[in-house]
Amino acid sequence: MVPIRRVAGRRSRVAGGQLTYEETVNRIIRLAEERGGTITRADIEADEDLSRDHSLTSAAGHSLAGGTNVASVSADDGWFPYEQLSFGFPRAG
Repeated sequence: MVPIRRVAGRRSRVAGGQLTYEETVNRIIRLAEERGGTITRADIEADEDLSRDHSLTSAAGHSLAGGTNVASVSADDGWFPYEQLSFGFPRAG
């Protein structure tokens, strides 16, 4: 299984405390890890940091959904384009 890697990049936040693209991708991955590998649209839309910039978070979602070890389910409503993203994280052991 190919591991999901965090995106390296600029660490400073942009004006107004908004997350950068890299921080947004990493936050989605971290939240999915905390939830056993799957994050839902409701989780993302409820997150204060991720919901600040719908376009940026949607772009990050599209990028992650295109990964070879990510299964996605498209959403019919809400601003985030996926009902869920499920990551194939490598297992320890």
